[in-house]
Amino acid sequence: MRARPLQLLSSTLIALALPLDAARAEAPAPPAEPVPMLATWEAAREAFWAGADDAVALLGEVATSPSAPAAMRRDALHLLGRRQLEQDQLADAIAAWRGALELSRGEAPSHLTDLIAFGLARTLVQSGVRDDEPLALLDLVDDSPHSPLHAEAAFLRARHLDTLGRVDDAKRAYKAVLDRWPEAVFAREVQVRLGALDVAHGKHDRARELLGSVAREAPLSPPAREAELLLASLGNAAPQRLDDPRAVPLAEIAFWVRERRFDLVGPALAPWLVEPPPGAPKDAVEDWLDALEIALDDHYENFRFDDALQTSEKLKKHKREGLSKARETRLHALNGDFDRARRLLKKRYRGKAYHQALGDLAYEFARYEEAYAAYEKVIGKKKKPTERMVWCLLRMGKADKAARHWERLGKTRGFNRNLFERYWYARALQLGDKSEAKAIFEALIEDAPLEYYGLQAWSRQMEIEGRVPESAPAPVLAVLRKNDEPLVGRSTVAWSAASLAGAFDDAARPAPLEEVAPVAAAFAERWGGIAEEAHRAHELLALGDVQAAVGELRVIDMDMRAMRFRGASLEKRARSDLLDNRSEPRARGGASMRDDDRSRKSAEQAAAMRRQHGEIRKDLRALQVLLADPYGTRRAVLEDQWRVTPELLAERGRGLYPIAYPEVVRPLTAQLGIPPYYVYAVMTVESAFHPGAVSVSSAYGLVQVIPRTGENLARELGFLDFTPERLLEPPVSLYFGGYYLARLLSRFHGQETLAAAAYNAGPHRVTTWLKARGQIPMDMFIEDIPYDQARGYTKTVLEHIAAYRRIYHGEEHVYIRNDIDTTLGEGPNY
Repeated sequence: MRARPLQLLSSTLIALALPLDAARAEAPAPPAEPVPMLATWEAAREAFWAGADDAVALLGEVATSPSAPAAMRRDALHLLGRRQLEQDQLADAIAAWRGALELSRGEAPSHLTDLIAFGLARTLVQSGVRDDEPLALLDLVDDSPHSPLHAEAAFLRARHLDTLGRVDDAKRAYKAVLDRWPEAVFAREVQVRLGALDVAHGKHDRARELLGSVAREAPLSPPAREAELLLASLGNAAPQRLDDPRAVPLAEIAFWVRERRFDLVGPALAPWLVEPPPGAPKDAVEDWLDALEIALDDHYENFRFDDALQTSEKLKKHKREGLSKARETRLHALNGDFDRARRLLKKRYRGKAYHQALGDLAYEFARYEEAYAAYEKVIGKKKKPTERMVWCLLRMGKADKAARHWERLGKTRGFNRNLFERYWYARALQLGDKSEAKAIFEALIEDAPLEYYGLQAWSRQMEIEGRVPESAPAPVLAVLRKNDEPLVGRSTVAWSAASLAGAFDDAARPAPLEEVAPVAAAFAERWGGIAEEAHRAHELLALGDVQAAVGELRVIDMDMRAMRFRGASLEKRARSDLLDNRSEPRARGGASMRDDDRSRKSAEQAAAMRRQHGEIRKDLRALQVLLADPYGTRRAVLEDQWRVTPELLAERGRGLYPIAYPEVVRPLTAQLGIPPYYVYAVMTVESAFHPGAVSVSSAYGLVQVIPRTGENLARELGFLDFTPERLLEPPVSLYFGGYYLARLLSRFHGQETLAAAAYNAGPHRVTTWLKARGQIPMDMFIEDIPYDQARGYTKTVLEHIAAYRRIYHGEEHVYIRNDIDTTLGEGPNY
């Protein structure tokens, strides 16, 4: 297991961590005394993490051994308490936790006292204790500014107060949880508990508000089911009376449309769409018109264009807005009635404005001759064509004129540097049967073998030479289409058999604990004074809890990121392991990043971190590499060299493109029938392997699933215990994201480029683009994606796929098919 390189790395970092006089000492250090019970402890720890039956006996032996060091006995009792709590041996677990807490307060002071105190408090509550001891233990957690358990402790406190019958205190505690952690995984349960207290004390209006929001936002979750029962107990005031054909209020249906829960909309909306008879009350007519407006959005978003146009006309007859002029024009074009669309444009515009609008609409719908003629009327025949007009020439078959433009533009912008102009100049030559195209493609391949246009150039060259590589049989997607027929995808990417299998056996694994321990100890000794998380990581590694230790190191990492990029005040910054790109970053559970009533760092510690951030980062990356943290490993490469070259991939490619989370990705991709490197490419561009990544639009986790999509996927998968923050858990994020990718591949007939564009921009948009211009080549379709982010995203995913295949399988080139299959399968519309 990479023993020799890890030993060298460990030795190097330890030398860096020691004081200079100690490192220069000539006399060798005396041999270390053997640690009593060390072998038994290591066996017990290994048995615990392996789930072995003898773990309890081995841990008990260490915990009761008078010869074992106090810290070892403390850690053995800590693990023993965990295991006995899992096995519901509550009395034994309480005894183990008490012993661990006593040692951590006495002979073996610990930086993890908060974890032990919380474990004991939780076990006492679970055992049904009816006194205040759990509350005192939870005070210990709350008093630790470095604890990751503040939210959980606050929730446990509120529940225990509720159990003790201290209603007012429980209400205050529940409200404090919601105020401070509004996005916590248990926030909905807190709302239900508050609602239950309000129901019990006759405050029905407030209860309906709380319980109704839970039932609406997560209708299948356990808290929502409990909320519905409580609402039903309120009698006639409860919503959704089963004897009412209009059981679902219009506001609820409008919410479903906004959240793209279209499968719920049709049956619920149907009773509201019955037109009131003449003379009906005004309120009934207004309700009907409101329902028509909701139906209009539903029709439009689900490509029922005739229905949308008819509904719009009906609304306009009753003085409601209906479709906007721009949207109505596009709908007629999408419906195949371009003459009607043209007439509508003529009503809205005059002169050059009309020709510009007509050119844009015709270009969008691949009517290139008409678009070119319209643009020509805007600029005049004597002026040089615009770039949009050159695209029209290329697609009209006038490749010579397009080639001359790209050549002129390329020389103006620096032809040797701009890959875009070089590629499209060669494509114009290729379409015009010019032999020069091959030479330009060859130069482009040599200059940019890893970039999108280099990949496309090699693919086009293979087509010119008649050497298109054969693809391995496409995987059968496990997500079914109509009539439950399995879908064999028609991939845009030509996959080899090896790349479809994936190099999971090459995934990096954490180094053995005996190799990591001295490095972690040196890191804690050197930097623990300014970053308490270094001590916590060291102690967690002593317990064998590698993932928790990695999480502590991420807190240090994100502190330094905040300090570097946001100028944040580290003195008042709350603990956070999130790679948060929102305009107002928040900690776990949605907590404010400014912790006004406590400070994790003193001004001196914050200043020291700023002053020595380069050295801290160097040591941190070395430890993250030892622990096989994929985010830290990738950052270790990119902080040394930003430009990705073939040489860098050859030397450090596995750090830059790790086989991350193989224990999840391997079975997931096999189950769903999707190529592993497709998932890894998406993961790379979405989060760079940081499980706590949060985007500007509040997408969460390794593959950046937005909450609305997560809610829809949870309903589809029957994942009842879903909240957006569950997406910060790697297994949940990867399963949701992987399943969604498989659904998109099913929708777009296995074409990775279209599914990638849909993952970023939404499947409904890609579907519309296909209906408008799906007959053009794939490379042109990609260039015509109207959103810069989605266009760049699609290209980058292809680059990352090629990088993985080069690194792990030695495949220098990847063929990208250039035709489009416009077949649409069953797939998500959210």
